[in-house]
Amino acid sequence: LALLGLALTTVAAPGLAGVMIGYFVLCFAYTGLFLPDRGGAVLLLPALVTYVVSLRAFNAELALRTCFVAGVWLALAHLLNRMRRRQDVLVAQLHADAHIDPLTGLANRRGMARFLAEAEAGDVLVVFDLDHFKRVNDERGHAYGDHVLETFGRHLGRQLRTRDRAARSGGEEMVVLLRCREQERCGKQLTRRLREAFGDEGLGVSFSAGLAVVGEDRTVEETLGDADRALYRAKRAGRDQVWLAGDPRSGEDDTPVWRHGLPAGFPVLAA
Repeated sequence: LALLGLALTTVAAPGLAGVMIGYFVLCFAYTGLFLPDRGGAVLLLPALVTYVVSLRAFNAELALRTCFVAGVWLALAHLLNRMRRRQDVLVAQLHADAHIDPLTGLANRRGMARFLAEAEAGDVLVVFDLDHFKRVNDERGHAYGDHVLETFGRHLGRQLRTRDRAARSGGEEMVVLLRCREQERCGKQLTRRLREAFGDEGLGVSFSAGLAVVGEDRTVEETLGDADRALYRAKRAGRDQVWLAGDPRSGEDDTPVWRHGLPAGFPVLAA
C-alpha cells in the first residue's frame, strides 16, 4: 500500500517526487522487520516499478542507479530480517530462562503461577514429592540428586498431554495441572504410569503424591492446599503412595488411591 501510494502521489504531483522518494526507507524497514524471509525479493518488482515511476525518466545512468537501489533494497531487507529473527530467538531464550526450570525442563514457580491462574473447575491438581530426597543427596551426592530430579522431570513431562502443565515448585516437589473432565481419574492414571516409568530407571527413589479436584466454589490456592495436605497424609502413611484429598467442609476425609504400588485396600508393609 505504501508503494502504491508513493506511485500515485508522484504521478499526480511530479514535483513531489524528490520528497516522496524518502519513503522508500520506510519500505526497507517494513520489509525487513515484519515480512517473512525473502519478503524483500517478493516486493522487489513493485518497488522497482514505483521507483522508476517516481523518477519520471529513464536512461543508462538511471538504470545503473536502479540496479544499485535494488541491491540496497535486498541487502537492507535481508539484514533487518536476520536481526529480527535473532531478536526473536533471544526473546524466546529470555522467556525460557524466566519461566523454565533448567534442571527438570518443567516450569519454575513463575511459570507455575501463570498456569495455575488458568485452572478451571473440574481440573485436577497433583503435588509430587520425592521420598527421602535429602538422604539421597547426603548419601549419594548432589550430582546424583540432580540426576534423579532430571529423570523424574523428564518422565513426568512425557506423561502429560498437550494441554496439561507441570512445574518444579521447589526442591524435590512438583506440581501438575491436569486439564480434564474425568476428575481424579486423570490423576490416578498419571501417577500410576509415572510410577512404572520412573521405577524402571532403577534409581532407588520413590515418590508420594496428593490429588485434589478444583471445585466450583474452591479457589486454586485452596485446592493446591488440599493436594498438599493429601501429600503429607501419604508421607505420614509410609510414603511411596498417592492420596486423594477430601472436602474438609463436608467432613470428607482424605483417602488413599494406591500404596506401595498396590491399589488402595491391599495389605501394606511398612515403608
